[in-house]
Amino acid sequence: MIFYGNSVILAGMQAILEARNDFDVISMDQPLEQSLDEFRLMQPATVIFDMRATPVDILLPLLQQAGLQLIGIDPETHQALVWSGMQLQEPNSQQLVQAIMEYAGGKDRRQDPPNPGGTE
Repeated sequence: MIFYGNSVILAGMQAILEARNDFDVISMDQPLEQSLDEFRLMQPATVIFDMRATPVDILLPLLQQAGLQLIGIDPETHQALVWSGMQLQEPNSQQLVQAIMEYAGGKDRRQDPPNPGGTE
């Protein structure tokens, strides 16, 4: 897992995940031109970044790497957006629904109560 950037919210999340010992966590904040090649070489499962400091369109080419997730954190709106490089070869409708449900954690969001804070 790579944390890209140097915002306070990323540092806090990184500290929490490092304490769990479940993940290999790396922090990077060098210019993107240098970082993209390193990201590809490291083959991370996840890249977490501050959307206010890093334009997502620069990171989207990384999604060609199978299994990669990009998680953009927006500290101003308290939202996180996830992009996935998951690929299915010639899926039928049932396979697409299954993939969506697995990615969403199997939750049927229509039955969830409204979240007044606006975050998930």
